[in-house]
Amino acid sequence: MKDRKHLVSAEVDKLIEAAKDSRNAARDRCLLMVGFNRRFSPAMQALAQQLRDRVGPLVMQYRVNAGYLPATHWTQGPEGGGRNIGEACHMYDTLRFLAGAPVAEVHAATIDPAGTAYFRNDNLAVSLRYAEGSIATLTYAALGPKKGMNKERLEVLCDGEGWVLDDYQQLVRCSDGTVLWQGATDKGHLQELAQLGEAIAGVRPMPIPAAELFETSALALHVEDLIFGRVDG
Repeated sequence: MKDRKHLVSAEVDKLIEAAKDSRNAARDRCLLMVGFNRRFSPAMQALAQQLRDRVGPLVMQYRVNAGYLPATHWTQGPEGGGRNIGEACHMYDTLRFLAGAPVAEVHAATIDPAGTAYFRNDNLAVSLRYAEGSIATLTYAALGPKKGMNKERLEVLCDGEGWVLDDYQQLVRCSDGTVLWQGATDKGHLQELAQLGEAIAGVRPMPIPAAELFETSALALHVEDLIFGRVDG
């Protein structure tokens, strides 16, 4: 990735400086949180436990059947930031959580939205390489059906094993078909809020390190620049 100053908007730069000031004023305790919830889900925690003692890098494929949203939807405006900044950021955080290392290389492509009802950042293919050797591909699409296909599917391959997570309802280990977690859709919101409350109370660190929050924000902004042709890959 390029120099962080090139990747991060002026607003995020201000947050970085505020976080530094907060740590200095509170003996290195920075209370900053972004709602990247999926890493806290029970299925993702079970997957992370499976990968805890891995030897080799990961190959990860995350597919999101996001569905069409009209231009008038709040997600598409300044408040939401569009599909990449507003939702794909959650997938970037999840993949970063599993890799356990920062992104070292980014490539991004989109469909040509000319003549369609879609924005350029509605349909993405993003390839990532991490500093420890893992690779990931995020396919985020608004072109798919609202019925008959789940929204989120993650496949992870490593050390001769594979895992499939379907819509945060089920995690399966592929070699023997073992269901490692199953239940109603749980994307980690409650667990995230509980840990945040404990951090505010001072009984635990913040749930996500500030450096990872800034890194994921920088990545989403960089992908946005790539797909709109504002920077080279």
